Parts: sequence; structure tokens; C-alpha cells
Amino acid sequence: MQLTITNFKLNKSCFIYLAVFLFSLNLMAQKPMPTRSFEISLEADEKIETEIKTNGRFILDTGIPIALYGLNYEVPAGTPESMAQHYIAQESEIFGIKKNEISNLHHHATRTTNAGSVVRYRQYSGNYPVNKAELTISISPQNKVVFVMNSYEPNVNMANVQPTVSEARAYQLAFDYLDPKSPVSFSDSRLMIYKNTKMTRLAYEVTILTSNPLGEWHVFLDARTEEIFKVVDMAHYYCEHKEGEHNKTCNHDNKKPPVENERFMLVDGTGMVFNPDPLSSNTVAYGTAGYVDGNDATTTQLDAARFSVVLRDITFTGGTYRLVGPRAEIVDFDSPSTGLFHQATSTFNFNRQDQGFEPVNTYYHIDYLMGYINDDLGCNVLPYQYSSGVRFDPHGAGGADNSYYTGGTGRLAFGEGCVDDAEDSDVIHHELGHGLHDWVTSGGLSQVDGLSEGSGDYVAQSYNRGVSIANGYWTSADAAWNYVFNWDGHNTCWPGRVTNYGAIYPGGLVGQIHTDGQIWASCLMTIWDQIGQQEMDKIFYEGLGMTNGSSSQNDAAVAVYQAAVNLAYTTPQLNAIHSGLTACGYTLPALPGPPVAAFSADNESICLDTNNTVNFMDETAPAGTSWAWTFEGGTPGTSTDQNPTVTYAADGMYDVTLEVTNSFGTDTLTLTDYITVVSGGACPSCTIYDSAPNLNIAIPDGPGGNGNPGAPAVNVINIPGSATIDYVTVSVNVSHGWINDLIVEIIHPDGTTATAVFDRECNGEDNIIVNFADGYPAFNCAATTGDYNPSSPLSVFSGLDSAGDWTISITDNWDAITGILNNWSIEICEEPTMSIAENTFEDFSIYPNPNNGSFHIALNSTSNKNINIEVYDIRGRAIFNNTFGSTTRFNQEISLNNAQSGMYLVKISDGEKQTIQKIIVE
Repeated sequence: MQLTITNFKLNKSCFIYLAVFLFSLNLMAQKPMPTRSFEISLEADEKIETEIKTNGRFILDTGIPIALYGLNYEVPAGTPESMAQHYIAQESEIFGIKKNEISNLHHHATRTTNAGSVVRYRQYSGNYPVNKAELTISISPQNKVVFVMNSYEPNVNMANVQPTVSEARAYQLAFDYLDPKSPVSFSDSRLMIYKNTKMTRLAYEVTILTSNPLGEWHVFLDARTEEIFKVVDMAHYYCEHKEGEHNKTCNHDNKKPPVENERFMLVDGTGMVFNPDPLSSNTVAYGTAGYVDGNDATTTQLDAARFSVVLRDITFTGGTYRLVGPRAEIVDFDSPSTGLFHQATSTFNFNRQDQGFEPVNTYYHIDYLMGYINDDLGCNVLPYQYSSGVRFDPHGAGGADNSYYTGGTGRLAFGEGCVDDAEDSDVIHHELGHGLHDWVTSGGLSQVDGLSEGSGDYVAQSYNRGVSIANGYWTSADAAWNYVFNWDGHNTCWPGRVTNYGAIYPGGLVGQIHTDGQIWASCLMTIWDQIGQQEMDKIFYEGLGMTNGSSSQNDAAVAVYQAAVNLAYTTPQLNAIHSGLTACGYTLPALPGPPVAAFSADNESICLDTNNTVNFMDETAPAGTSWAWTFEGGTPGTSTDQNPTVTYAADGMYDVTLEVTNSFGTDTLTLTDYITVVSGGACPSCTIYDSAPNLNIAIPDGPGGNGNPGAPAVNVINIPGSATIDYVTVSVNVSHGWINDLIVEIIHPDGTTATAVFDRECNGEDNIIVNFADGYPAFNCAATTGDYNPSSPLSVFSGLDSAGDWTISITDNWDAITGILNNWSIEICEEPTMSIAENTFEDFSIYPNPNNGSFHIALNSTSNKNINIEVYDIRGRAIFNNTFGSTTRFNQEISLNNAQSGMYLVKISDGEKQTIQKIIVE
């Protein structure tokens, strides 16, 4: 058989300075790993709710950006580090970093390529690194900051805290807790600051790699109390790692093969491999005669499916040929121990039932892809954990039907269950994809939204499809065109995955990283089909190299597009990339062109009794390069900052104007009466009423059968003061497995008005720790902690009196699983006793009200000016803003797409008159 693989030469100007980051979920298995009983996950407490806009991704509670997109922030030319430091000095407070805290940022790594530079800074508190905290700044070849990732943790003051537990003691406690039944192949420990939304601790992070229990286990232990509070299978590493060959900044030189005591040379050998797999190269399905696993037995058909290939740069020393080269190296670190397959001849010809077949197949595929990425694409992407080729164990994972990459050691291991994993190039390349993700981000691999799983699937499919096209194998008419793990999966062993997955981001996320990763891989492959393999691969690695351990799929999509911009891809290519990514649901900055002015404010209504400041955010797309703001009634009255801060001193409704310019043109936007300022009785008044902190109220189990509820668990909060309710927020903390069993109801003191804030949502997820309010996002079963819209609207209480006994009632509607109510609270916001005088419209009406999100506004206007309509949720967040042409008799249908049920405020103005009305969306 002959095989054709097409290579393309690209610019070889990139140099990668790699180092270790601490956030990458591991083991990086190609298939989901079950949760083990001894694991302690704090995922719910680590989750931060964010909002995606065209200019970035922002924390909902604080507005601090996790990512900033399409910045074009010009910095003085200099070294990458000096340019990044200039940006930090000017803009640190945007990221929640006070000026006196900039010294907490320690330079970690710099990566410079023909796509620009990426400079990474890690957060420290004294000598302690802060978990997952990094500021990652991407600078274009034109010396502009274009993309920033931020996971800085504010208010960490642990520099003077000292451990009372020794490192040796911490390791022993961690070892005893795990109780490994197989040898420990790697271990490490470090002092660090662990912080999530509920705790900050000085902790030891102890790492233990073992095959029983299989995993790279990270045990987090309080360095003062010995409490083990988190145990997960993951990889967290910094450059303090004792066994790494890193210098102070985690940079290193190009790697060379290790020099042994005796003389050696690199020679080419030959071997027999599958390429990409026996089904693809013969375009047959699993189960076709001779094309089955058969307990690892070979067949005439499978023998004929092999190709003879050159094994490049294997080591010859002392009369022995070894599968050790500058790009790949066999090691035997995991069970079962099958050896290194050294031999006296350079011909490594085996069939699939020989144990030697998998080592040869793996060496060839890793060696080829590492050469393609480093030599053909022009980027030096190498492991940072050792100075040699990629280390792999072709028979590992304890013989299980799974494979993994571990970030602590930078090694790959391939399982043997059913079809041996190392027989399928897709499995090899998927696991190598995790390594490439880890290495190109200086240790910043992210599994947010299953990003790394999707990246591994893309790496595998990109190679497989390239081979198919070059050799006339699968076509787009074949289902297998989109298969990932064609030989190892899509059979009786397991179902495999695909790259024509139909879900759209972010609504299609289900909270399972291997499933969700298919959205990312499928999207990238649609663009691959349009612009070509090498062009897509190039921006995939360059874009991925701009991300960090907190990056989501959306962040990575923007980074991939930004890499294409930095590399000066053609306009048709940029359009194809942009449209392809947005079609998948990702939110990107607008394509280059004249600016369309847009802006928002963190508070569009302020009460002078508590706050007189508004922060304005430029949201112009395409991005501007200069800004001219005018603030009626504000101080300053004008500004040329991109994101100014303005104070107000008097009640009223004030216009805001932004004129924005870029090289393509200028645009102006005026929002009439955009800022509302009130004081005294016109201010809303909100009061939170809490239950006792540790109620520990048992939720009686259902007596049996689905839909057969047990007795309700109830608790009462008394509100003594009388007020007319404007809106209500309810916070609930319930510990319960399989929350689909539960109905959580809030009952008004009148005893008849009630609403279910949670009505048997989700399936087998655990616990409800949620703030429920109308207008929040829909409940996300992948994260049962956060701010969510109730199952039924809380607006049923609007207009009622607040005084009396409010009751929470929780029923369990199935048997076998029990739980407890830990605590709850209710926030009552009163209707203001006064309001700003309005010049109301004649013949004004909103109908129907309540409605389903579509309603009509009718009024008479005499201003001869445009009519502006804005809609806000009860938290003051704008969900609709549109301007309509002037007309005497105005009648317009308004549609709020995807609005959650609840109460909203509609503001209508014509430049002379204004009114604000409530509507209810059911």
C-alpha cells in the first residue's frame, strides 16, 4: 500500500517559552472517568457566573472582565514584557488589581511568534502562588494589546500566614487518605493559596500519580489544621516543580535528545503501522469480515491494512535500536509493564496481536505530528516537564479501556481494553492534543466547557481528515467522515464521538466535558473545510496559545479569530472564520469596518443616598480608536477615555452621547434620558431577611414511586414591617442528591399566593445553592450553584404587602434519596414612595400585560423626534434597546426574544417626554 501525507511549509519564526500553569483537569482521558467515592470536589464553590458580550466575558456580580476581546490598545514599542507592563500599569484596576497590588504579579512566561507575543503573569501573596490566578496579555505584531485573559483573585492577604504542618506530614496524610494499591510513579507537593467563592486557605497541594486508583491525584490539605478539603484527579503545576528543568521564569531553550554515557546516533528505521486506522484506509465499517477486535487477534484483512513507514531519528547505541528520538520516546511507567521493545534490527515489523505493534504505531504518529507542528507550521511546541521527545507508554492505564495525558509529568499512557487504544491514530492524537494544549499555554490547559477535550478531538480529526482527502478514503458523504476514534469506537466497545455534533454554544452545553467538547471540535472542522488544514491548524495553535486555565470555548474562539487577524489572513478567510464561529453560537468582536457606536453603564439608575458614580463601557463594534463622550449633568461633562467614570449630583434624567472613530470612519450615538438619578423617597429600599444559619431541617422522603410526594419540609421567616412589594429575591441552600425529586415553593403570608422557585428541574445532579430572581438566566443543571430564574415567576408577589410569615415548603417527589434544608433568605424590595416627575404621553398603552414577551406600545407624540424604547430586568440590566422613527401616532410591537418569566421595566422617551412602565412576562 502507498500512503500520501501532504505537508505545507509556513513561517518558522515562532519560539515558545514554556512553563507550568496550575489549572488543567486530569487525568486527560479520551473517555469520561467515573467519580470515585473518595473524591472531594469544590466545583460548585469554584464556579463564577459570567456574561459574554462582543467585547469580552465579565463576572456577573462585579463586572470585572475574565476576558477582553478585540482591544487594539496601542502600547509603546519595546520588549513583550515592557509592553505588557505598560498596559498593566495603565489598566490594572479594570481587572480588580489595585495599583499597590501590581507587585503581586510575577512574570511567568513569554511566548513570541509571527502572530505576536503572549506574556503571562502569575499572582502571588508573598511567596505563595495563588491557585488559578493569572493575567495573560496578548500583543499583536503591530504592538497593540488585542486580547487579555484574567483570573486574578482580589483581596488575598496571606503573605504573613505561616504553615504549622510540615511538608512531609502533609504528604503522608495525603498518601494515607488515597491508600494507593499500586506504586506511586510520581509525587510532588507545594505550599499555595487556595481560594474559591467561599474560602481562602494556605494549603499544601500534594500530587500523587498511581494506577490504582488510576489518576494524577491532587490532595489539598489545610497547612494549619491538617484538614483534607479537596481531592480531585487534575494537574496543577508551577515552575517550582522539583523535578522540572526550568529556570527562574519557566523559560527554556530548544530541547535536544538526551546524551547517554555511551555513544549514540540517530538513524531511520522502518515499521508497520495503521494510518490513520484500518477501517479508514479501507473505507469499511467495524464488523466487516476481518475488521473486528477479536481479543487483539490479527486477521488477514488487518495485516493487509498496515503500511510500511519510516521511523525517523530512532536511537542506535551499543548495537541496539530504540524507539527514542527527538520528537517521541517510549517509556514504561504505567502498568502493565511490557518493556521498551529495544532490538538489534532497525526493522520494527509487527502485526496487531504482537505487543510490539502499539509502540511502533504510537512512535510514528507522535513523531510525525510533532514534526508537522514544529517544522511545517513553524512553532516550537515542546514538553516543559523534560528535555526529550514526547514520552509515552503504549501499554498503560492499568490495562483499562481508556487513555490519558498527565500534566504533572507530561506523559501519555494508552489503555488496552477492547481495541488497544494505541492502534488508533485518533486516540494517540487526542491524548497528544491535551499535551499540546498544555505546552502551548505554558501549563494553562483549560477544561472550561470541555475546551481541552474538544481540542484533542480537533487535533485527531484534522490529521485523520487530511489523510482521507490525500488518499481518497472517506468523503463528506460518509458518516465516518465525522467520526472521532473510528477504530477504537463507534462499535461494540463504545460509541466514540463526532465532529458534526449539532448543539450550538452556549445553550447546547450539558455540563459533561467530553460531550461539550464536540461543539468546539465540530465548529473548528467546519472552518477547516472552508479555509484548509494548514491554515486552520496554524490559527488553532496560535489562538490556543493566547488562552489560559480560565478560558472558555468562547474565549478560545475569539483567540483563534484574533490569531488570524494577527497573521494577516485574507479578507475572505477572515470572513469565513468569523461567520463560521458565530454560526456555532460564539460571540466575537465585529469584523473590521466603520465603527457602530454602542455603550453601556454599570448602573443606569442610581440613588444619591448610596451611590453617585456610573462607570461607562464602550461596546462599539467594529472597535474604535478614539472616543469623545458628553455627559449631561455629569462630572466630568466630557471625556476622551474609552471607559470613563462619571459622578452625578442632582436628581434628574440625563442624556449620554458617544462619538467614536477608527480608520474606517466615525459614528455617534445619543441615548436620551439614559441615566436616571434619584434621592430620598424615590430610592428603592431592599431588605434581606434570613433564616437561622444552620436549620438542618430534614426533607421527608417520598413514600415511593415517581410523583408521590412526601410530607413537606417547612420553615417560616417573619417580616415585621409593612411595605408594598416591588420585587422579591429568594436564596435557597439545600443538600440533596438527585434534585429532580424536589419542588421548592415560597408562600406569601396571605396563605394563598405562592410560587415554585424550583420545580423538579434537571436529573441526577446534587444540591441547590441558588439565588432565585425574575430575569436571571435559566437554571443551568451543569452548575446548581448561582443566580437563576425561578421555575415560576416571583412577580406574583409584586404589589402585595410584605408583612407577616413567609413560608418555604420543600417536597420530595420520589423515594430512596433524602436531604436537608440548610438555610434560606428572602429579599424584599419596596416600591419607591416617590418618583421623578414625568411628562406622560397622551393615549398611552402597553398591551397585552401580562404577556409572553411580545407586546404593543401605543402613544401620541408631538416632539418630532425619534422614539427610544428600552427594557430592563428588575436588576437594572438592559435586555432591549431600540430607536424608532418619529411619528405622531406611534404603535409598535416589541418582541423580547428568550426573555425569562418575571417583571420588567419598559422606558419610553421621545426627547421631550418619558414614562417608565412595568410589564409581566409569563
